[in-house]
Amino acid sequence: MPPFGRRKLTCWLRFDGGLWWTTPDGAEATRARHAHEVARGYESHLIGRADTSDRVSGVQVGAGLAIHNPGDGWVSLPHLIRELADELVRRGGRLVTGAGRCSVLVEDGRARGVRGADGTSWRGDAVVAACGAQTPAVLAELGVDLPDASPLSMLVITEPVETEVVTVLNTPRAAMRPNPGSTFAIDQELIAEASALLQGDVTLRAASWRLGRKPIPADGEPVFGELESVPGCHVAFTHSGATLGLIAGELTAYEVLTGTGHPLLADFRPERFSRTG
Repeated sequence: MPPFGRRKLTCWLRFDGGLWWTTPDGAEATRARHAHEVARGYESHLIGRADTSDRVSGVQVGAGLAIHNPGDGWVSLPHLIRELADELVRRGGRLVTGAGRCSVLVEDGRARGVRGADGTSWRGDAVVAACGAQTPAVLAELGVDLPDASPLSMLVITEPVETEVVTVLNTPRAAMRPNPGSTFAIDQELIAEASALLQGDVTLRAASWRLGRKPIPADGEPVFGELESVPGCHVAFTHSGATLGLIAGELTAYEVLTGTGHPLLADFRPERFSRTG
């Protein structure tokens, strides 16, 4: 069942499928990707790009192969964060905003809380350092070297447009997904290329954009787990929070509450970098 599968889908959470293709000379890579997905039990259909209209409406494609994933979805992260924050408060949690640059409070070699920019401390039995691209800098203060490959990226939200497209599109020149209010979110630099993906006389125009560093560890793999050198301090540092955020939070909470490592996170421990040099 997909994330939030038991909840009513909203304008900010949809599972309307995804379409992927690469350059015209990438037939071998496309077949390999399809085989990889099928081997892991993920619903994947290898189709001719000229036949995509039978599965996906409103997309302008050329010749070659494509992969259709009917189970793919998308989520608007600001809406999801608001939903989860409200739930946290309803369940008795406390949300502190505007705390400035924070650091992990360590006593007797163990994480004991968090200290805010003004010196205010919030104590606890465990700390989770999930600070996006700033996570390596936070850990560096603890003497932990976490190699970082976070690039500077831009996310564009378009003005509203009328189109039949409800599918996530990943293509060589532009990646885009639907967004609340008949808009699109584009995680690439070429909005004209994204416009060319839509059938009909549709021109996308930027309504807003945000610049920031996309959190990516040096080897491209997620980093999850309690620090061996600072017990009580757990790390969550990865790209694609929309894809991994919910399960990562669930597994990290399991480790915090039980004190036991979860087998699904065994390959993603922070210490893998120091052990491999």
